[in-house]
Amino acid sequence: MSKEMFFSSPAQLNDPFDCRIPLNFYGGTDEEIKSEWLANASERYPHLQGRALTKRINKDITRYSKIRDNPSKRDKTEEYIARDLLKGFGLFSMSANRQCILLWSHYADAHKGYCVGFNTNMLKRDFISVRPTNNPKSVCALFPVSYTHSYPQLSCFGTKEEKIRNLNRALTTKSNVWQYEEEYRLIIMNESNIAITFNEDAVNSVILGALMEESGRKLLLGSLRKWRKIPNVFQAVKSRRAFGLDFCSITI
Repeated sequence: MSKEMFFSSPAQLNDPFDCRIPLNFYGGTDEEIKSEWLANASERYPHLQGRALTKRINKDITRYSKIRDNPSKRDKTEEYIARDLLKGFGLFSMSANRQCILLWSHYADAHKGYCVGFNTNMLKRDFISVRPTNNPKSVCALFPVSYTHSYPQLSCFGTKEEKIRNLNRALTTKSNVWQYEEEYRLIIMNESNIAITFNEDAVNSVILGALMEESGRKLLLGSLRKWRKIPNVFQAVKSRRAFGLDFCSITI
């Protein structure tokens, strides 16, 4: 069994609405726009200062206002900015519901795969308390996914904390048709489409799919026997009482 988690770019997700919630880049008042540009001026243009910097800011604000007042240009520009902004994030999805037969069908090769159970405290230790990659700017956090019928209203104006909160909501809000997944996401910032190794002790269980083939079963169990600390292993079987699964503990 691979000891890697793959953090996908939001662009790789199979739901065209996922991580594509419209972000309001052009809804600010003139004062908010000016304040926003001034607050980030030195970061945007570190080579400019004094009158040259003021001239550049005024030029940006004029261009910004023209786009804001043209609905067609505004929508296209907002979509482009949001897509570019989200390139810097990687997502690893998990579920709190190991019983869901839909999840087994969709994400475990139609019950022929397996399910890995993680100790979230260990994941937080390995991915959140320390930097999981060599990139000094990479930051990781664990969030529950929220489900709703309507898009949340997300503005790109406000304090730094408000902007971060709205960006997190853009990455962790999905349509309520996905609510059965009970999803949690490890989100890494400043990294994308990257495989990161996790520690063995972050795994507390492995469940073999109800339809796992014998060849795959032998390969997986043989791999687990080599681990320093073998996790709890279960075999999923079709329930005899209802449309569901039972998990039988097995010794390896």
